[in-house]
Amino acid sequence: GIRLTGLAGAIQEAKTLIERRSSGEGAEFLSMMPGLFSKMSPKMYGDFQRDLGFLMQNSGAQVDIAEGSNRADFRGGPDEVRHAKAELQKILHFYFPQECDTIELPPESVDWIAGEDDRELMRLQSAGAVIALDRAAATLWMCGQPRSVEQVRNRIRNSLQRWDREHAVINLHTRDSAFAIIGRGG
Repeated sequence: GIRLTGLAGAIQEAKTLIERRSSGEGAEFLSMMPGLFSKMSPKMYGDFQRDLGFLMQNSGAQVDIAEGSNRADFRGGPDEVRHAKAELQKILHFYFPQECDTIELPPESVDWIAGEDDRELMRLQSAGAVIALDRAAATLWMCGQPRSVEQVRNRIRNSLQRWDREHAVINLHTRDSAFAIIGRGG
Protein backbone atom coordinates (compact mmCIF):
# COMPACT_ATOMS: atom_id res chain seq x y z
CA GLY A 1 0.00 0.00 0.00
CA ILE A 2 0.85 3.65 -0.16
CA ARG A 3 0.85 5.71 3.00
CA LEU A 4 0.20 9.43 2.71
CA THR A 5 0.88 11.93 5.47
CA GLY A 6 0.47 15.68 5.53
CA LEU A 7 -2.25 18.31 5.43
CA ALA A 8 -5.78 16.93 5.15
CA GLY A 9 -6.67 18.75 1.91
CA ALA A 10 -3.43 17.78 0.21
CA ILE A 11 -3.79 14.17 1.36
CA GLN A 12 -7.28 13.91 -0.11
CA GLU A 13 -6.13 15.35 -3.45
CA ALA A 14 -3.13 13.01 -3.56
CA LYS A 15 -5.34 10.04 -2.67
CA THR A 16 -7.75 10.88 -5.51
CA LEU A 17 -4.91 11.21 -8.04
CA ILE A 18 -3.33 7.93 -6.94
CA GLU A 19 -6.64 6.08 -7.05
CA ARG A 20 -7.38 7.36 -10.57
CA ARG A 21 -3.91 6.50 -11.83
CA SER A 22 -3.88 3.03 -10.26
CA SER A 23 -7.20 2.24 -11.96
CA GLY A 24 -5.67 3.10 -15.35
CA GLU A 25 -7.36 6.49 -15.59
CA GLY A 26 -5.41 9.61 -16.41
CA ALA A 27 -5.27 12.13 -13.59
CA GLU A 28 -3.19 15.26 -13.59
CA PHE A 29 -3.34 18.84 -12.46
CA LEU A 30 -1.67 22.03 -13.61
CA SER A 31 -0.83 24.71 -11.07
CA MET A 32 -1.30 28.32 -12.00
CA MET A 33 -0.53 31.66 -10.44
CA PRO A 34 -3.25 32.77 -7.98
CA GLY A 35 -5.49 35.41 -9.54
CA LEU A 36 -4.36 34.66 -13.08
CA PHE A 37 -7.87 34.82 -14.57
CA SER A 38 -8.73 38.06 -12.77
CA LYS A 39 -6.47 39.79 -15.32
CA MET A 40 -8.86 38.84 -18.15
CA SER A 41 -11.63 41.00 -19.51
CA PRO A 42 -15.06 39.31 -19.63
CA LYS A 43 -14.76 38.95 -23.42
CA MET A 44 -11.32 37.41 -23.15
CA TYR A 45 -12.54 35.05 -20.42
CA GLY A 46 -15.40 33.99 -22.70
CA ASP A 47 -12.91 33.31 -25.50
CA PHE A 48 -10.80 31.27 -23.07
CA GLN A 49 -13.85 29.24 -22.00
CA ARG A 50 -14.64 28.49 -25.68
CA ASP A 51 -11.02 27.42 -26.26
CA LEU A 52 -11.24 25.21 -23.18
CA GLY A 53 -14.41 23.61 -24.58
CA PHE A 54 -12.67 22.93 -27.90
CA LEU A 55 -9.72 21.46 -26.03
CA MET A 56 -11.95 19.02 -24.15
CA GLN A 57 -13.83 18.09 -27.31
CA ASN A 58 -10.62 17.51 -29.30
CA SER A 59 -8.62 15.76 -26.57
CA GLY A 60 -11.33 13.59 -25.03
CA ALA A 61 -10.21 14.66 -21.54
CA GLN A 62 -12.24 16.55 -18.97
CA VAL A 63 -10.61 19.79 -17.76
CA ASP A 64 -11.97 21.53 -14.67
CA ILE A 65 -10.89 24.98 -13.54
CA ALA A 66 -13.05 26.11 -10.65
CA GLU A 67 -13.76 29.83 -10.50
CA GLY A 68 -11.12 31.53 -8.39
CA SER A 69 -8.96 28.38 -8.46
CA ASN A 70 -5.25 28.37 -9.15
CA ARG A 71 -5.22 24.93 -10.75
CA ALA A 72 -6.68 22.92 -13.58
CA ASP A 73 -7.72 19.31 -12.96
CA PHE A 74 -7.67 16.74 -15.77
CA ARG A 75 -9.56 13.44 -16.02
CA GLY A 76 -9.74 10.86 -18.76
CA GLY A 77 -7.49 8.30 -20.37
CA PRO A 78 -3.76 8.70 -19.72
CA ASP A 79 -2.93 9.75 -23.31
CA GLU A 80 -5.89 12.13 -23.48
CA VAL A 81 -4.94 13.74 -20.17
CA ARG A 82 -1.29 14.14 -21.21
CA HIS A 83 -2.36 15.76 -24.48
CA ALA A 84 -4.93 18.05 -22.81
CA LYS A 85 -2.40 19.23 -20.22
CA ALA A 86 0.19 20.11 -22.89
CA GLU A 87 -2.43 21.92 -24.97
CA LEU A 88 -3.76 23.88 -21.98
CA GLN A 89 -0.22 25.08 -21.30
CA LYS A 90 -0.06 26.40 -24.88
CA ILE A 91 -3.47 28.06 -24.53
CA LEU A 92 -2.46 29.73 -21.26
CA HIS A 93 0.77 30.95 -22.86
CA PHE A 94 -1.31 32.45 -25.70
CA TYR A 95 -3.57 34.35 -23.27
CA PHE A 96 -0.80 35.17 -20.79
CA PRO A 97 2.49 35.32 -22.77
CA GLN A 98 4.34 37.13 -19.96
CA GLU A 99 2.94 35.06 -17.08
CA CYS A 100 2.88 31.48 -18.46
CA ASP A 101 5.51 29.54 -20.36
CA THR A 102 6.77 26.02 -20.96
CA ILE A 103 10.43 25.22 -21.58
CA GLU A 104 11.28 22.04 -23.45
CA LEU A 105 14.34 20.38 -21.95
CA PRO A 106 16.76 17.85 -23.34
CA PRO A 107 15.47 14.60 -21.75
CA GLU A 108 18.93 13.80 -20.39
CA SER A 109 19.02 17.11 -18.50
CA VAL A 110 15.80 16.71 -16.50
CA ASP A 111 17.43 15.42 -13.30
CA TRP A 112 20.15 18.08 -13.62
CA ILE A 113 17.52 20.83 -13.83
CA ALA A 114 15.64 19.41 -10.82
CA GLY A 115 18.81 19.20 -8.75
CA GLU A 116 19.62 16.76 -6.00
CA ASP A 117 16.43 15.88 -4.10
CA ASP A 118 14.64 18.43 -6.34
CA ARG A 119 16.37 21.26 -4.47
CA GLU A 120 16.86 23.34 -7.60
CA LEU A 121 13.12 23.20 -8.30
CA MET A 122 12.49 24.53 -4.80
CA ARG A 123 14.97 27.36 -5.43
CA LEU A 124 13.23 28.20 -8.70
CA GLN A 125 9.88 28.41 -6.91
CA SER A 126 11.38 30.82 -4.41
CA ALA A 127 11.56 33.32 -7.30
CA GLY A 128 7.79 33.69 -6.91
CA ALA A 129 6.53 31.59 -9.81
CA VAL A 130 4.67 28.29 -9.86
CA ILE A 131 7.04 25.66 -11.27
CA ALA A 132 6.20 22.13 -12.41
CA LEU A 133 8.67 19.71 -13.96
CA ASP A 134 7.21 16.96 -16.13
CA ARG A 135 10.01 14.42 -16.18
CA ALA A 136 8.32 12.13 -18.71
CA ALA A 137 7.68 14.93 -21.23
CA ALA A 138 10.94 16.74 -20.36
CA THR A 139 9.18 20.09 -19.93
CA LEU A 140 9.20 22.77 -17.26
CA TRP A 141 6.00 24.77 -16.69
CA MET A 142 6.22 28.29 -15.22
CA CYS A 143 3.36 30.57 -14.20
CA GLY A 144 3.72 33.77 -12.21
CA GLN A 145 4.35 37.48 -12.34
CA PRO A 146 6.26 38.43 -15.54
CA ARG A 147 9.44 39.34 -13.66
CA SER A 148 9.42 36.03 -11.74
CA VAL A 149 8.85 34.00 -14.90
CA GLU A 150 11.70 35.83 -16.64
CA GLN A 151 14.02 35.13 -13.67
CA VAL A 152 13.18 31.41 -13.82
CA ARG A 153 13.60 31.36 -17.60
CA ASN A 154 17.07 32.95 -17.25
CA ARG A 155 18.12 30.53 -14.51
CA ILE A 156 17.04 27.56 -16.65
CA ARG A 157 18.85 28.99 -19.67
CA ASN A 158 22.04 29.40 -17.61
CA SER A 159 21.66 25.92 -16.12
CA LEU A 160 21.22 24.38 -19.59
CA GLN A 161 24.31 26.22 -20.86
CA ARG A 162 26.26 24.76 -17.93
CA TRP A 163 24.73 21.33 -18.67
CA ASP A 164 25.97 21.58 -22.27
CA ARG A 165 29.50 22.48 -21.10
CA GLU A 166 29.69 19.69 -18.52
CA HIS A 167 27.86 16.79 -20.21
CA ALA A 168 27.98 14.89 -23.45
CA VAL A 169 25.58 12.29 -24.75
CA ILE A 170 26.95 9.73 -27.15
CA ASN A 171 24.52 7.40 -28.85
CA LEU A 172 26.00 4.02 -29.58
CA HIS A 173 24.46 2.02 -32.40
CA THR A 174 25.11 -1.44 -31.03
CA ARG A 175 25.66 -3.12 -27.71
CA ASP A 176 29.06 -4.27 -28.91
CA SER A 177 30.08 -0.61 -29.22
CA ALA A 178 29.44 -0.18 -25.51
CA PHE A 179 31.36 -3.36 -24.69
CA ALA A 180 34.30 -2.05 -26.75
CA ILE A 181 34.45 0.94 -24.42
CA ILE A 182 33.69 -0.54 -20.99
CA GLY A 183 34.48 -4.22 -21.53
CA ARG A 184 32.11 -7.17 -21.21
CA GLY A 185 32.32 -7.20 -17.43
CA GLY A 186 30.93 -3.63 -17.13
